[in-house]
Amino acid sequence: MAESSKFTVYKIENESSHGNGSRTILVTLNVGGVLYTTTKGTLLKKTNFFEMPLNGNVFDTLDYDGNIFIDRNGELFKYVLEFLRTSVLPKRTLYNKSLLEELLLEAEFYHIEELVIQIKGNIQILNQSFY
Repeated sequence: MAESSKFTVYKIENESSHGNGSRTILVTLNVGGVLYTTTKGTLLKKTNFFEMPLNGNVFDTLDYDGNIFIDRNGELFKYVLEFLRTSVLPKRTLYNKSLLEELLLEAEFYHIEELVIQIKGNIQILNQSFY
């Protein structure tokens, strides 16, 4: 575990070497009580929201296991994480305006501009199809 002062900044579940000197750092997040494990690289792809805590600066809120705790909707974060992994809005969200509107709030919170643009575009398409 990496530590800064008395706080655990992120929890490293595993470091695996790929033979080329690079390492994959796994990070566990607690988002609204739901645990997600992903790579540091995935979290840093399209947003700087996670940059400070993952680069050694203290994150304000940690759970009892030292995971970064984010007080947001844990169920919605799965779509945010899927977007960070694939750069594509999950198909199961495309025709659900209510879900898209909720996801828009999450995308804005995490400062993922590309996701915000995709969601707004899909909401606009859905709005046009109802007229």
